[in-house]
Amino acid sequence: MLLSSSERRALARVFALLAEDGDERTLRREVGIALLDLLHADHFASYVWDAEARRFDGGIQLNMDPANLARYEAWYQFHDPITFALQARRHATAVSEVMAHGELARTEFFVDFLARDGLHWGINLHAFDGPATCASGAAAAGASSTTTTRRCSTWSSRPSSPRCAGCGPRRRRRRTC
Repeated sequence: MLLSSSERRALARVFALLAEDGDERTLRREVGIALLDLLHADHFASYVWDAEARRFDGGIQLNMDPANLARYEAWYQFHDPITFALQARRHATAVSEVMAHGELARTEFFVDFLARDGLHWGINLHAFDGPATCASGAAAAGASSTTTTRRCSTWSSRPSSPRCAGCGPRRRRRRTC
């Protein structure tokens, strides 16, 4: 896979951030900003798995509707047909390996949660600390995006292009790093 110079810088920034100590919320937000750049994505959300409460908590979002994420926290995380199946594999997995896109697109999770924020292309990322899941994140782009890849693991409704720029063209947004 060939990366552009800006993608190499974004990837280096992700690795540098992951090597830093500091506040985990700030770290997840900064990694999210770098992932948006690397993947050419429009949206980012990250949660920490609370094994005791059996739920994702501590949400961080970039360019997403906080009200929609509140619905995720209250309802959709418990009615998500793909995240736990992807997480259980512990390696990069296309959503289509756990659920056909046509089937996913008919779920309440897609129609009433993902599509509401315009998430149609994307990738789920899971971080592990030994056998335990410690964080989950997703970067995604809207339906108007024209490039994606089979490496992208969620919300793809169009055929992949051979060039992976991540999850499609970005809209202009103010940088926060």
